[in-house]
Amino acid sequence: MRFFSKALSSHWKIQRPFALCRLSGFRPPFALGALLAVLICPGSSLADGFDIALHGAETMSGEISAAYALGPVSLTARHVEYLGYINQAYRSEGAEEADPLVRSSEIEGGGLLDSGVGAVFPLGLTVALDEWESGDRDLSLTARSGLNLPGFRVDHRLSSTTSFTTEGSDSRYSAGRLALGFDFLGGRQESVVEYDVEPIGRITGLGLSSDWDFNDGASALLSLSHNPIDAVSEARFGFRQAIGPFDMSSDLSADSLGTYTLGVSFTLALDEEPEAASLSLAAAMAALSGAN
Repeated sequence: MRFFSKALSSHWKIQRPFALCRLSGFRPPFALGALLAVLICPGSSLADGFDIALHGAETMSGEISAAYALGPVSLTARHVEYLGYINQAYRSEGAEEADPLVRSSEIEGGGLLDSGVGAVFPLGLTVALDEWESGDRDLSLTARSGLNLPGFRVDHRLSSTTSFTTEGSDSRYSAGRLALGFDFLGGRQESVVEYDVEPIGRITGLGLSSDWDFNDGASALLSLSHNPIDAVSEARFGFRQAIGPFDMSSDLSADSLGTYTLGVSFTLALDEEPEAASLSLAAAMAALSGAN
């Protein structure tokens, strides 16, 4: 099986908060809208960055986000409207695709706690709300904790998602992710364990990755992953290199079922240094995909 697809995305980044109150056409939920207003509408420049983006691939989506930093503490708010559900091709057969995700809101806060003796503890909390076309909603709460030492890192995330249906019923799902990273021979190595807590406690994923940066600015990533539930393993290799004004990324993956993918993307920045208002375009091509 072979296919060819293109994706185009546009971003407008504006760093003048006092001018952002004139923007219109976005209707996020009240709580997120109030937070964005607090971040970007006061006379003082509270927002570190404000981003409006339009993404186009298999599903169109519009995104609005704002970030705020106060010392070691950072706060980010993001709202996405998925526009692809207006396309009939998006409503193909299948339960999940017949009820597409129409909007997603997220508020994330976090920071670094420095012990003063070389150990740094990253802490964070994320609240997210997803809504589907049927009216069903998912409310997610994710807590992050970790430990950063010279040459060694620990990162743990535990999330709990409560699903609410239009019929009034609800269900809960909890899962976690533990990552151990260390520096070795000039590269960054990482091992990952993913697991479910409820309704059934089990390991859902295992992974190993090796990330390398080279003197010419290029980088390479090699990863191995295994899903013990489906008994599927995957190997992936990625490479990133600047070619003239373009930033090229390539990705090759193959799994134990005989499926393989090859992707190539090119990114072009229209301004070398960000100004008060900047525009960037990114074009990505999925070059080859198939199964034996």
